[in-house]
Amino acid sequence: TLDDLADTCIFESELQRGSLLARIKSTALHDAPWEFECKKRQPADQQPEAQELWHRVSIIPSMNPITSKFSLIVQEYDISSLKQTQRDLVAVQEAQDLFLASISHELRSPLHGIIGLASSLHGNQTLSAEARKVLSVIQTSAQRLVALVNDILDSASLMHAHFDLN
Repeated sequence: TLDDLADTCIFESELQRGSLLARIKSTALHDAPWEFECKKRQPADQQPEAQELWHRVSIIPSMNPITSKFSLIVQEYDISSLKQTQRDLVAVQEAQDLFLASISHELRSPLHGIIGLASSLHGNQTLSAEARKVLSVIQTSAQRLVALVNDILDSASLMHAHFDLN
């Protein structure tokens, strides 16, 4: 029965359970298929720390043309591994974001120091033309590295759609 189906799902509140049942009944009345995902209750013989069970449930209204009886076809698919993969991907993405934020700081800080020092030394009139030329190369190279780091961070931001246009 529909109540049995709802009883196998874990809900945050009784209101959420009632909403699901109302939606299933509405699906039956309007002759339109419907899908939802729910966290399933662990079987009694399974360890509490076992992997979460998730199912995608498809409900398809059906009318028997011979008997004119109405019924619902319920299909359940175990999507626990898909949900675990999604959680793993989120964790990897968060680790990548943390790494990029950390590495960008670790690279930009010394590069800005190099640029500043090269710039201040470049103005020193006691240096030879050759030394100023070397300082210009150092300064230009450091600026290119800063630009490269910024481009890497911008591309990572684009992947996450966290991009601010200036």
